[in-house]
Amino acid sequence: MALEAELMEARRSSEQLANLSALRVQLQATTSERPTIDRVAVLEVATADARAELSEHSGKVDAVLRDLRALTKSYHKLRNELADFQARATFDRSEMGTDDGHFIWRIDQFLARMKDAKENDTVLSSPMFRTSKYGYTLKAELNLNGIGKWKGRHITSTVRLVAGPYDALLEWPCDLNVNIVLKDQPNNRTQAMDIVKSLQLRRRSSSKRHDYDERDGEDERSKSTEALDKSVTQLKRQYVFIPHTSLDKFEYVKNDVMFVEFIVNQ
Repeated sequence: MALEAELMEARRSSEQLANLSALRVQLQATTSERPTIDRVAVLEVATADARAELSEHSGKVDAVLRDLRALTKSYHKLRNELADFQARATFDRSEMGTDDGHFIWRIDQFLARMKDAKENDTVLSSPMFRTSKYGYTLKAELNLNGIGKWKGRHITSTVRLVAGPYDALLEWPCDLNVNIVLKDQPNNRTQAMDIVKSLQLRRRSSSKRHDYDERDGEDERSKSTEALDKSVTQLKRQYVFIPHTSLDKFEYVKNDVMFVEFIVNQ
């Protein structure tokens, strides 16, 4: 409410200044001399006051906008964390995930989500799913506007091994192959032209992150050219890339809905 009040006050000051400027022009165009001089003098004083008030409010508006941008960034981060939490809390509900290593992710409101990805670098997180009833727990991630040098030109997707309730009973290191399939949606399924990509997942133990995550904390600015080339190679191993130009060739987005399928090959 405080942000809205500041913005409304600034708008009022701008409107007052505009009205005073218009009135001044009208007064200067009148034919009477002495009354015009008096009115113009008064108007100049009022205009100066309005300018000073507008300048003060402009500074406040700038501060409000900075706070608003910071709040917006925090909101998007919290929204993603909440989606993650809800997926974990409701994992056992049949509509929220699977436990057979086969999961189809329905992404509604594709156009709005693409716009959000372009403006806020939003990463979509899928419900969690398992390779089997008591198997490894996985989570898919999708950035509709891409990452790194592929940003703005590709959809990027990955699958992450996350902490699961049965990790202590599973074999480590873990090595999984996952097919990521962008589903075509023709009326005749026999004519579907799905895009199939393959991803290799490796994890040394249940207590470690992905092997390829170990360098995540390194400052990009301190990397040599060789290290940057290696980083690009790592991204190619841990993500699949689908060009935006492919989306227009077939019905990968239909009725504002996209389907992405994940098939774990053990």
